[in-house]
Amino acid sequence: MFFRSIAIFVVAFLFVAINANAQFDQQDVTPASLSDDEIIEFVDIYIKQSEIEQQAQMQMISAIEEEGLSLDRFQEIIQATQMGGEADATESELEKFQNCMAEITEIEQEMIGKVEEMIVAEGMTMERYEEIFTIINSDPETMQKVQEVLMQRMQEAEG
Repeated sequence: MFFRSIAIFVVAFLFVAINANAQFDQQDVTPASLSDDEIIEFVDIYIKQSEIEQQAQMQMISAIEEEGLSLDRFQEIIQATQMGGEADATESELEKFQNCMAEITEIEQEMIGKVEEMIVAEGMTMERYEEIFTIINSDPETMQKVQEVLMQRMQEAEG
């Protein structure tokens, strides 16, 4: 069950992450420049990246709860501030919110560092990892291959 929820998270995150990375320059980046071995390597790295990100999300949730805000209340405040309006919050809630945001920023920075270190330790450059994201985003056939390998890896982890 745990691996199934991880699989759902990873697949969902893959689509979000790919769309978020769509702004990378697509010059000289073609599906033909991506081998099957690189797809497998990418998926294996991506799974590890997702695990690091999930750990960071758990730390963020803990930071919010330790500060004394519920996740729902935190989300209400952040949505109000992102919309350019003022949050309907007490002074105490706003102080807790600011403390949470500072902690979350630290957790995010630490997570980014861990992800970058892991990608390099796995033998891929950050530039190539981002190129692969671009290829996946620009080519439905490559996206399908990545999804198939990802699901295969998730099934292997369950078995």
